[in-house]
Amino acid sequence: MKVELTAILTDDDLTRLRAGYARDRLAAAAENTFASAFPPARRFAAAITDSFYGASPELAPRDRQLVMLATLADLADVNFRTHVYLSLMEGLSPQEVVNAVYLVALYRGGRLWTAATGAMEAVFSALKTASGEGAEACEMTAILRSLRTGQPLG
Repeated sequence: MKVELTAILTDDDLTRLRAGYARDRLAAAAENTFASAFPPARRFAAAITDSFYGASPELAPRDRQLVMLATLADLADVNFRTHVYLSLMEGLSPQEVVNAVYLVALYRGGRLWTAATGAMEAVFSALKTASGEGAEACEMTAILRSLRTGQPLG
């Protein structure tokens, strides 16, 4: 039986997970991710991350995350999974995440919906597990590392 995506995470789960989220550290993490493969690009990466992840972003964080979900939905890869997490941390509900991806799928096709649904279920389920394991498991760095490496949380 298929799981109802929007029923996996409760409001209490999201509250615990958001307590471990550190928006102020996100810009540095994003910059390091961009620049690690090509260190000379660090200044360029710093300008981009400051513009979109810094203290005064060009787009509100919720809006940025909607754009990222739409941009990455057809990949259903580590970047998409990371932005599903970030979307939830920036205040989108699971329903809003699913709705945004569903709208993209209406225009892009069923293959996208199938792949993205599996990725969203994996992220929501991993976050549900982290929420039940306490504050350390809900910490942003631990969750991002888990999403990037595929290693289980906890």
